[in-house]
Amino acid sequence: MGMQKVEWDGISPKVVADPEMDGPVLIVLAGQPKDQSWREVPAGVFEAMEKEREQIRGGQKAPGNLALPVANLAAISRLLDNTYIQQLVQFTNLAFDLFTSMLCCYYGSMLSELCCSDNRLEQHFCNSVFACVTFNFGPMVRFYIHTDHLNLVVTSCWDLKLVIKFPPRSTIFILSAILRHSNVPVRPGEKQLSFVQWSAGGLFRWVEFGMQSAKLYQEKVRKISETVSP
Repeated sequence: MGMQKVEWDGISPKVVADPEMDGPVLIVLAGQPKDQSWREVPAGVFEAMEKEREQIRGGQKAPGNLALPVANLAAISRLLDNTYIQQLVQFTNLAFDLFTSMLCCYYGSMLSELCCSDNRLEQHFCNSVFACVTFNFGPMVRFYIHTDHLNLVVTSCWDLKLVIKFPPRSTIFILSAILRHSNVPVRPGEKQLSFVQWSAGGLFRWVEFGMQSAKLYQEKVRKISETVSP
């Protein structure tokens, strides 16, 4: 398949660009803090997620906080208030700002404008620029090859054909809308959970189009064009 393996210790930061040209940075291997006490944080996150195994599904026509069953809402609230998860969120946002400050600023300004436009919206974390969070409870999380095409697209699509060693407790940033990505299954008896922060591309379009859907925006533009046309 022509795949290239990328060795990584899961601690030291590393960036990955297109190996065939001097292109943009496509993946940031942010690693983890070198403080020995950091091991307690992922362990605490794992323990908290192990206790809460309810999945959330559903779609929405406009930005909003998901309407959850009472039991699911209580479980998610406990996770969002968990000290270890909040520490993980703080690290990932600091790393996001360090490696991609302009993109981080764009995420933050979008989320701020969105929440200010509708006081019913609530941020999951006060120190995060990401609008969404996914708890993949596993216990053997497996993603098949895919792209998250509804997320924010900032350049054309790529297939890097890389296999990156992703050690436990580490953080990786990828442009998931344009990069085909997956993970290999863990061995029998092992457990694998994941915690993902992201922002749907539709949220950026909603804000850019003046707090309205693309369909409504296009309809208004069409009517204006018809009005000014000779």
